[in-house]
This record gives sequence, structure tokens and C-alpha cells, in this order.
Amino acid sequence: MTQDPDDPNQDPTRVRNQPALGANAGAARWLIPSGIMGVVAVVLFALAIPIAPAVAWIGIALQVGLFVAMCVTAGVVGPGRYRSFTFAWLTIALAASALVLLIVILVIAWAGAPQSATGG
Repeated sequence: MTQDPDDPNQDPTRVRNQPALGANAGAARWLIPSGIMGVVAVVLFALAIPIAPAVAWIGIALQVGLFVAMCVTAGVVGPGRYRSFTFAWLTIALAASALVLLIVILVIAWAGAPQSATGG
């Protein structure tokens, strides 16, 4: 069987055709970087508890919950493209939630800063 160069499903540059999303991609490929990213986010949220306690605790809970979901996915879902796509979406959710909540904490910190400290 020959490969059609115009077939988009065989294009190796497409995001969904990357090796990380392949059927043989291991769970460690996703869990280790996501775990590191989650630990960094949790440390930042822990440091932000005095600034915005509710948002910081929500951030910690989200990071822990999403990483637990990744671990459950690794244990329950068999190897394949579905597991890789699930890992990808959970990793995106982990990063996006951390970014959004850290920006919210930053806005809260700026709004509560005295005028002389902000240069105004």
C-alpha cells in the first residue's frame, strides 16, 4: 500500500500525528512534566495564600485534582491514542488553570497595593 502525500492523516507535521499522541506513548512522558508543572504551581499558590487565600486554595485544589485525574487515567485507561489525548487535555487544563488563577492573584495583589507602592 502506497502513501498518498496529499492525505492530511499521514502528514507528520500535524499536531495529532505527533509521537507523544501515538498509541505507544508511555504515561511517564506525560506524568513527569505535568507533575513538575503542578508542583511549581502549588508552591506559587502556597506563597500567595496571604494575598488571596480563597483563590490560592482553589488553585491548589485544582492542581491536585487534575494531577490525580492524570494518575487515574494512567491506571484505568489502556495504552492508546485515547489515553494520550486525555493526558494532553489534562495537561492543558493544569497549565491553563494555573496561569489564569495566578493572573487573578496578581490582579488582586495590584488592586490591594497602596498608591505610593504602584507609582501613582
